[in-house]
Amino acid sequence: MASFRPLGQFVQYFLADGSVNAGGSITFYQTDLTTLKNTYSDPGLTVLNANPVVLDADGRLSTDVWGSGVYGAVLKDALGTTLETLNNIQSGADPGFTIPSLVTGDFLTNDGSNLLWQPIVQVPDPTGSGGDLLSTDGTLVFWKTVASLGIPTISIVGNSANLDGLLIQRGTDTLPASGGNTTSKAITFPTAYTGGTPWVGITNNSGSGATSAGKMVILGAQSVSGTGFTCVGDVNNNSGNPPITASTAISWIAIGNA
Repeated sequence: MASFRPLGQFVQYFLADGSVNAGGSITFYQTDLTTLKNTYSDPGLTVLNANPVVLDADGRLSTDVWGSGVYGAVLKDALGTTLETLNNIQSGADPGFTIPSLVTGDFLTNDGSNLLWQPIVQVPDPTGSGGDLLSTDGTLVFWKTVASLGIPTISIVGNSANLDGLLIQRGTDTLPASGGNTTSKAITFPTAYTGGTPWVGITNNSGSGATSAGKMVILGAQSVSGTGFTCVGDVNNNSGNPPITASTAISWIAIGNA
């Protein structure tokens, strides 16, 4: 509870005849006006006053008086005669809006009823943490690299996607009309694979056959390496199929370690 001055400052007390109440006193009690209650000479309530507090030659309190809670007070003259009694002396401030003692680095907030100080949680300096993510261990807030968080990195450029080291590439091309029963086309990957031989899949995109009989070209991948492959097409001459007289549009996809 915040401290306050029960009787204010610079109050001068007088006797009934108008003369100064020099050497008089004020005794502080609980509200029962029987149980003595302490006052203090500092707002932190650490330096105890005598009780009663004596008035000086000018009829003023001889020390600063601070307290907390609710008081009763009895004013007497120098001979100990009671002149006045006051009860239920308390701070007029709403305790919910009393600013508590300052706390270094904290900010002032409230819990819906009282003002209070809370630590300021700030984002740490981002210098040198480009590409990192903001993380926490439950107590501290810090920047952490994506790799240390176990989150895969994804990089997409054109028709290539690198998923944390798994490189996926795709493309289109055209096999020529060879005039024979087979055709082929060498295809180079936009980005070379350095982690072994990739898997290659091929799709025939032609809407009609590549021969006069309307036969479709059967496709396959040969000589697959980290840099490319050869797409081959065949209409199976053993079945008496006519030669390839039209080009064949294809789509391909390759998956492997970057």
